[in-house]
Amino acid sequence: MNLKTIKIGDKSYKELNRYAGLIRSKENRPVSVNEAILRLLAKNKEADIMRFAGSWTMTDKEFEKIEDDLKGLWKTWKVEL
Repeated sequence: MNLKTIKIGDKSYKELNRYAGLIRSKENRPVSVNEAILRLLAKNKEADIMRFAGSWTMTDKEFEKIEDDLKGLWKTWKVEL
């Protein structure tokens, strides 16, 4: 594994160590700061809103209601150019 050096502030370092400590406590094994960073990055990927695309099923009536509500709200917007 190639290693790289990065600079982070004290607050970030403490939070990463705290997060690694939580994982250590939960899994009862040593956890590196590197693993904590990788887990945080993986969590961020999981949070992508596009993973929900197509998952909401609704009736035509529900869609029309939402569309009508939005049209009403859009009319209240004031756009200045």
